Amino acid sequence: MIHWLRSAKTWRILLLTFMTIFTFSVVMAHPAGDPDGDGLPGNSDDCPFRFGPVSSAGCPVPVDPDGDGTFGGSDLCPNSGGPGWNQGCPVGQEPGAEQAPQSAVLAPEPNAAPPVQRPPNPVRGRPFNTFDEDRIMSLGFNPAPPVETMLETWQESSEEILTELDGLGRITKDGGYYAFRLGYSFVTGQSNLFMGLGMSSPATNFVLGGELTMQSNSGEIEICSLIGRVERDSGRSALTFVDAGLTNTGSAVLMDYTDPTTEASTLRVRNLNLDLSEPHHVLIVARNTEMHVFVDGQEVFHDIEVTPRSGGYGLTMVSRASGGRCEVRNVWAYVTGDEVQ
Repeated sequence: MIHWLRSAKTWRILLLTFMTIFTFSVVMAHPAGDPDGDGLPGNSDDCPFRFGPVSSAGCPVPVDPDGDGTFGGSDLCPNSGGPGWNQGCPVGQEPGAEQAPQSAVLAPEPNAAPPVQRPPNPVRGRPFNTFDEDRIMSLGFNPAPPVETMLETWQESSEEILTELDGLGRITKDGGYYAFRLGYSFVTGQSNLFMGLGMSSPATNFVLGGELTMQSNSGEIEICSLIGRVERDSGRSALTFVDAGLTNTGSAVLMDYTDPTTEASTLRVRNLNLDLSEPHHVLIVARNTEMHVFVDGQEVFHDIEVTPRSGGYGLTMVSRASGGRCEVRNVWAYVTGDEVQ
């Protein structure tokens, strides 16, 4: 036996036998004409040496976890949908500077709306009637009225703010849910600008809050605001909405645009002499036909009548000069229990 194993001829026989068995195994595992074994023959396989499903012509499926159409290493914000021209990052966010997951930015809160896959969200337009500019200029000289209510929790978490509003009878907190929460966004330019936020969770009854910072380079009226009840056209520009925010004259403004072709159906202005070098917390409470707006905890608009309708949310700026910029931090929207009752 030992003598037979020492024979060179024996080793050649063993080697040929092994190669035959190996070749047979490969052929059985990968049928002829399908070297990667993915079920597509070579002449129909765009990637004949890499395994891939029929749905991608035999090539590996590109990695695109946020579904924004920017794949693999080209997407510098793989967890936040954004257009390809911004390397897969949301408009208003520097490529590669992706926000941490919301659970890391904001403490987890109950009743959050389930995540919804959203398409890229470019900056679009919004209506602003020139007649409203004149109205804001004339009304902006009116002194601020006595404060109706001062929120004690306006600098605290959204949960504490909602609990206080519920106690004041402004909302029904129970049964509600968060439409969205976001750490930071902005719009900039010289136009009437709109960026949708939380458009997949429209509502009539909601609380929308965030810290607004405004940069203005114009002597004309400019506005930085949060909007709700947004309805959009086919180009995804805002058509109708309720609008509350800051003007470059240091006033607070509230507008209800029910028809994009005419002036606002409701318009209120309060001169607060705000220092625009500092951020200001704006809170909108919408409940059927009534609106309440708080700026830095002060209720500056109380029980203003508006037209009830459902819609999404957004950030807008009316800018009349280059360099205009509207930023929002720690922005969130909560659909109240009044919506589901």
